[in-house]
Amino acid sequence: MKIIISPAKKMQADDRAFLPKSSPVFFAQAQELWTYLQSLDQAELETVWRANAKITAAARQMLAADLTQGQLPA
Repeated sequence: MKIIISPAKKMQADDRAFLPKSSPVFFAQAQELWTYLQSLDQAELETVWRANAKITAAARQMLAADLTQGQLPA
């Protein structure tokens, strides 16, 4: 028997179900990259990500959030 779990188009996170027990191994490097990406403007992000304006605008909203909040288990 095979069970196939299809990913949801829009994930609904339940952040109370599993609390993180530790921080990620490369958190310091991720924070450095996060800060760098936050410093870029819309056009520079489009170039770095090779994405259109709509996708880049949505991703910029995610960059505005705090990196230490809203962590989900893998």
